[in-house]
Amino acid sequence: MSPLRFTAAWLLLFVCGSSPAQEADGLRVLSDLAYKSGDTLTDYERKRCKLDVYLPPTGKGFATLVWFHGGGLKNGDKGDTQDDSVKTVKIARSLAANGLAVVAPNYRLSPHAKYPAYIQDAAAAVAWAQKNLPPHGADPTKLFVGGHSAGGYLALMLGMDAHFLADAGVKLDRIAGFIPVSGQTMTHYTIREERGLAKNSVIADEAAPVHFIRKETPPLPRPLRGPRHGRTRRGKPVLRCSDARRGQQRRGGQDGCRPHPRHHREQAGGSL
Repeated sequence: MSPLRFTAAWLLLFVCGSSPAQEADGLRVLSDLAYKSGDTLTDYERKRCKLDVYLPPTGKGFATLVWFHGGGLKNGDKGDTQDDSVKTVKIARSLAANGLAVVAPNYRLSPHAKYPAYIQDAAAAVAWAQKNLPPHGADPTKLFVGGHSAGGYLALMLGMDAHFLADAGVKLDRIAGFIPVSGQTMTHYTIREERGLAKNSVIADEAAPVHFIRKETPPLPRPLRGPRHGRTRRGKPVLRCSDARRGQQRRGGQDGCRPHPRHHREQAGGSL
């Protein structure tokens, strides 16, 4: 996978089967498409494992972004809901209007499902997009995966632990890049709660993206900069991926990104 100069700020610029329905604004939209099938699916799985697709009004050869909503792995939805503080539909429509396809999946939530079910759902959604978007004009070599908060965590897990995508039939090197916004790099607090651990405990096991940092880590964006040229309001430096890679090289590829804990997600959510 070739290196990319592709940042989460790029995403913010755009926001400050079935025949797609033509919307009033010219976008082509497909709604509530199932991305998993089979007799072994539970009723809850059938309900949650659906996605919406937003296609540009015209053209071919466009990029695709699979974008996962946030909600702490407990809440959230691909549509317009009160608990969607980052406005998934607004993001999707804005990007589609500017020439990108957006795939917005739902996924199973805790406590109805537990680790690694939501990550497996995310991988299945990416596999669906890889197979089904090219017939609508998408360039299969320009498939990106991103999300905000819990969705950013899912994107990170797919990019860092290659086996989830592999199990879904997707080769990691077929993904053009990952765009996690405010995703937890340690084991997600909801997963810690599922295990009976304190929410504020910090671990980095097989459920932590940082656990899988390696020399071949896929392209990741720099975290969003704070208002003081890369610093938060308290003046603490915000670690960039370029800084992390240098640290990784010094440690022989065994360590990774350690964003400052005060690089708060409200900045990203508010901007979006």
